[in-house]
Amino acid sequence: MAKFLKEGLIYGVGGALSKFTGIFLTPIYTRMLDKSEFGILDFGTITTSILILICEAQLVSAFMRFYLDHKKSETLGNLVYTVGGAVLLQSSLLLLGLTGLLVWKGIPFDQVNWAHLRPILLSVPFAILTQLYLAHLRMERKPRAYIYVSIGLTWMSAFLGILFLFLLKKEALVIFWALFTVRFIVGVYSWTQLSRWKGSFSLGLFKEIRKYAYPILPAVLSNWSNRYISRYFILSILSVSALAYFGLAAKVAAIFLVFVTAFRMAWNPLAFRWFEMENTEKNFVAAFDVYYFIGGSVWLGLSALTIPLVYFFGGPEYLVSIALVPLVIGGYFWDGGMNILAIGNNWSKKTAYNLIGSSVSTIMTVVLLWYFLETYGVLTAAVAYFISSLLQSLLIFITAQYNRKLPFKYAKVASGYVLSIFHMFVFYWVLNAHWSNQAKTFSLLMYVLVISFVLYFTYLNSQTRKEIRDAILNRRLISKAK
Repeated sequence: MAKFLKEGLIYGVGGALSKFTGIFLTPIYTRMLDKSEFGILDFGTITTSILILICEAQLVSAFMRFYLDHKKSETLGNLVYTVGGAVLLQSSLLLLGLTGLLVWKGIPFDQVNWAHLRPILLSVPFAILTQLYLAHLRMERKPRAYIYVSIGLTWMSAFLGILFLFLLKKEALVIFWALFTVRFIVGVYSWTQLSRWKGSFSLGLFKEIRKYAYPILPAVLSNWSNRYISRYFILSILSVSALAYFGLAAKVAAIFLVFVTAFRMAWNPLAFRWFEMENTEKNFVAAFDVYYFIGGSVWLGLSALTIPLVYFFGGPEYLVSIALVPLVIGGYFWDGGMNILAIGNNWSKKTAYNLIGSSVSTIMTVVLLWYFLETYGVLTAAVAYFISSLLQSLLIFITAQYNRKLPFKYAKVASGYVLSIFHMFVFYWVLNAHWSNQAKTFSLLMYVLVISFVLYFTYLNSQTRKEIRDAILNRRLISKAK
């Protein structure tokens, strides 16, 4: 567990830097762009993510799943060229098809035009190649190289984005072209590193990989829809400025995704190894306990700091976002927890069951947005996402236990769901109270301290508490030695 926590920290920093560059640039963008342009920037960000998800089609996950087997048999080059070739072919065909559809039917949003879409579409294949290379570094357990690539991606994106804004126009469009430039450079570099493995494209291997990857895609797409589809509803029903409010709340909440990324980066390779070992069921339960304690504390701590964070990231023009942040972080929290709660489905290779929870939750999100968004405004999107994330994780947990029962304590898991809902009522009441901002923040921080103390002694057993203390102590000793 201590090694798991250490690797989580290393990969989390790298993953955060490469994947969430927008977090660090948000305070600059909100002050250089008006709300309409910032809303278009948010649209471009989520559109890029869905295009990458569709074109990648879980081939990177399959790459990681088959990596160790092919490394042992010295056929890793075939795996690299097969997955890399499939990525480029799929991306080209899907993007050409999408372009033709949009030319035929037209772009469905008045505020968006072809000038915005061109750099987004062109950057997708290169972004996926970078993901493939980062997955290779994770499987090779090369955290330093992973950090270097992530930092390079981050600083190039930040530098060019700001430079283009100063030299050209203060519009989202110039940022899109800056991001394309960075993704092109890093993507080409990633492939030059991967292509050092000697091999060739194998149709038989591709069919084997496809059988693993494609069945996962519907559940992943449904999960993406649950998280992001509200942006398109906001843009269609409300306005691009309303999208800016929700986008800022999501950027603030994305700080929590640093933790989720840390957890996933360390978790995926470790889970694959535990699948091959005997009597590891209890390890998954302990991992969820650690996730709920640390993740829950981070979620509530960030939510307690919502007011100063919104002022820092957006300023007084974005105060509408304050009520949204805790709900969005709560949704991210349960999204991250599904990595463990779904382990029974993944272990038994019945990942199609994940589609049940994600589909039902997506339908609920669409229904809530369709009927209540116009009446209650952008807050509806945050509430819908939080509720649907709770429902999704619960349904996936039930199906996972059905396929392979792990020794979870059901009362403990149920109390986690109930506490999450209770937390949101507390935060909503305090954030809307007629107190000063300082009093609200102080009250919520005290509440978080009490809850974290309770979780520490109720969710973690004595052995896990000892391993966490030892991991923290070892980090301190290493720092002092240096």
